[in-house]
Amino acid sequence: MSYIILARKYRPQKFDDIVGQEHITRVLKNAIKENRIAHGYIFSGQRGVGKTTTARIFAKALNCEKGPKEEPCNKCDSCREITGGNSIDVMEIDAASNRGIDQIRELRENIKYAPSSSKYKIYIIDEAHQITEPAWNALLKTLEEPPAHAIFIFATTSTQKIPSTILSRCQRFSFRPLSIKEISEQIEKIADKENIKIDTHAVAVIARSSGGALRDALSVFDQVISFCGTTITSQDVISILGCVKEDLLSEMFECIEKNDAKKLLQIVDKTVVLGYDPLNIAGDLQEYIRCIMLYKISPELVRTISDIEKLKLYSQNLSIDVLFRLVQILSDCIEQMKHSEQPFVILEIFCVKITQKYVGLDELLSRLENLESSSLNEREESEITEKNSSEKHLTVSEIRNPKSEAVKISLGKVRSAWNEISKDGKIRPRVLACFSDAKISEISNDGTFVVEFGDSYKMETVLSNKGEWLPFMEKKLGGKFSFTAKVASAVNNPEIEETEDDIVPAETVVGNEIEETGIPIITDMPALSAVGKNKKSDAVSGPKTSAVKNIIDLFGGNVVEEK
Repeated sequence: MSYIILARKYRPQKFDDIVGQEHITRVLKNAIKENRIAHGYIFSGQRGVGKTTTARIFAKALNCEKGPKEEPCNKCDSCREITGGNSIDVMEIDAASNRGIDQIRELRENIKYAPSSSKYKIYIIDEAHQITEPAWNALLKTLEEPPAHAIFIFATTSTQKIPSTILSRCQRFSFRPLSIKEISEQIEKIADKENIKIDTHAVAVIARSSGGALRDALSVFDQVISFCGTTITSQDVISILGCVKEDLLSEMFECIEKNDAKKLLQIVDKTVVLGYDPLNIAGDLQEYIRCIMLYKISPELVRTISDIEKLKLYSQNLSIDVLFRLVQILSDCIEQMKHSEQPFVILEIFCVKITQKYVGLDELLSRLENLESSSLNEREESEITEKNSSEKHLTVSEIRNPKSEAVKISLGKVRSAWNEISKDGKIRPRVLACFSDAKISEISNDGTFVVEFGDSYKMETVLSNKGEWLPFMEKKLGGKFSFTAKVASAVNNPEIEETEDDIVPAETVVGNEIEETGIPIITDMPALSAVGKNKKSDAVSGPKTSAVKNIIDLFGGNVVEEK
């Protein structure tokens, strides 16, 4: 008997044998169990993932002499005929060579006849995207209202090429690429059955080279067995596949890390001279950097690299976004090389690109955070104190400009500017009256001045109209005025020590008017006329004291003795 390749020898014969497509096999088995069989199916996915195999098993399960049943028996005549490809009720058609309208018309005529010995007449049409548009149109009516015994299964790698009118009349199943782990497990099972000794890393290399297609992986495995015999090492597999060795990939990455374009070009040139395909060099380097990135995120995700210590070292030196950028650049390189007449030139250009110094976003954010922290420490260290006229130590605030030296503002200077603005005629009288009532009581450690108001109404009036006075204040100070406002806990707060700077110069009260302002004062208060220069006079006592104080706070000025 002639040799049967592994892909055919170990082809699944029942749903449970299919690898990695449980989301599809479960639906098909349940459809058979519940007798919910559709008349049209579309199996889509990349090559070698089990589309045609699943269609055959589905056909066997439907036409099994003991069925329809969830799993075919693979022993009856119907199952054996479908497995051998000679069943007259299950027809496999290659749409690549039977794509025209004449073939579809013939199919449409034959479908009218009932199956000879089975329950269903099943048409498995492979490479269905090759069917011409007129042929699809000829099949449309039959597909919409087929005979009860007819079932269509279309297998394709390009669903987008099938007309939407056909897609809407069929149930669609998307076959996914198999993972490296799933393919590796299948290779190990087959190697055990074939008495082949193969190391784990060699299995991983074969699985990685297949691109998610189990059939491709088994074809490579067949080739490796022919080359090596019953004992296979990873170096044998790398040599057969033309993969770049890890030590060369490690040297290349070190050049990228050190921004050494010259040395990287020399290594690439030496690798090409050894007989490696430039496209393989770019692809293997991309995979190596991808493994470094994956190791940085989750070490258990890496299965195709043997020297884990180097991956650990490299993953500590570069951030995720830098590694991600390198993978993206090499993806562009590979795409351009596929369509270039001189792929080696493209590879050289991109080798220069990936060695250019690049600062990732993570590193930039880290630098900004360090700069901000350093700036805060510098500001704290540069805070100084000075004495005012009353020998009281006051904190000095720094207002920094990124492009100029710091401007130092003392409490006395701020109070003086505040007093000058309280005389400014450009501010509305209502706002000016509330503004004049306020006092600069202190300065906090962070350079913010504390402004106290007699009541919340005055505070809200000043804050809501700061557009009128704040520009003048900052102009007089020559810098930004940072402040917080609060209502004083009491009119006469014993905790606040009054100094000469606290006294706001204003007009003197004379008779019933205030000089310059012309604002009348209530005169039916005997306490006002009885007050002399001595603020502690007995005439200003009891509840009237608060009234006089409020008037003075509101309009400014000093209490003088009436002559």
